[in-house]
Amino acid sequence: MIFIAAALALVYFGDVSLRIWFSVVVGALGGIVIGLITEYYTAGNPCRRLQNPVRPVRPPS
Repeated sequence: MIFIAAALALVYFGDVSLRIWFSVVVGALGGIVIGLITEYYTAGNPCRRLQNPVRPVRPPS
């Protein structure tokens, strides 16, 4: 949030187009989404399911 506010301040006080700020916001939101997806798949149930695989079936004798 501080990053987005700082970028807005730079756009407001500097001679920079507002489109640059929108690009910063979209990039920050994309990074947050990627981080949340990474957290989901590397912690919790998905990893536990891989840790405890299905028991092998014995072949018929």
